[in-house]
Amino acid sequence: MNESTEITWPELTHILVKKHKKKTSDLSEHPSRPSFNDAEEALMTVMKEIPQDSNLAKKQALIRDGYRCVVTGKYNLNIPASFDVNEEEVKRVGTCWTECAHIVQESIYSNISNEESLTSIAKRDSSASLLTVLKRFGYDVENINGDKMHSLHNVMTLEKNVHEHFDRLELWFEATEIEHCYRIKTFSKSIQVPNTTTFVRSGTHLDSPLPSPELLAHHASCAKVAHLSGAAEYLDELDRDWDDLPVLAADGRSSNVLNNALLRSLNSISSLVGVEV
Repeated sequence: MNESTEITWPELTHILVKKHKKKTSDLSEHPSRPSFNDAEEALMTVMKEIPQDSNLAKKQALIRDGYRCVVTGKYNLNIPASFDVNEEEVKRVGTCWTECAHIVQESIYSNISNEESLTSIAKRDSSASLLTVLKRFGYDVENINGDKMHSLHNVMTLEKNVHEHFDRLELWFEATEIEHCYRIKTFSKSIQVPNTTTFVRSGTHLDSPLPSPELLAHHASCAKVAHLSGAAEYLDELDRDWDDLPVLAADGRSSNVLNNALLRSLNSISSLVGVEV
């Protein structure tokens, strides 16, 4: 890797949390709702499809997660008529805008194929570096690329503000001795969430994959490293740096954004999360 495009761990964290948001729709957005049987059949059809984008991934995650945020338990504002829900329960826990959260974000891979300006080359190499880190931590990176990026193993339904904390590595899931039960950990007492959550499948969709424990563990490792390295306070500054740099300065003035080699610090990073490389 060219030394001019290698990055520090905080800068790599910035690539991880940088989002490429797209508008996604719910199954219930159409003004006229179908009959119950037709709607149930439509739900089953959606669940059988292989998701190619975030739109279908969100629909599948909503169905699997029971149209609820997997952390807060609040229901999505729009629920199809075919979905059997207790109205009293909805009133008790409340409703919210939900989003489709990717554990490993699509931007990590999409940056690799961006147009080849100097800045995009840097971002591409940064993304490649992150994939290298994941591989060093024992994860087969090819297992999540392509169509699998939007599979149910890699997505879940989160309330909008919870999604933001998750993407910024301020919230993560810590596995317990109970399968698919997690402690919800944060770095700030101001983030008000339950102590634990258990991922379950809703309705008749009992064969739908749940979020991958392996991917959630890698996300948790990244969150801990980001906190210990002081990356959290660096994110806003890096956001401004990327936005203010259409291309990298040839005279080295951009070195504060792209300077030290990530791979040279892999051993120290690994020691923080207890992984040998």
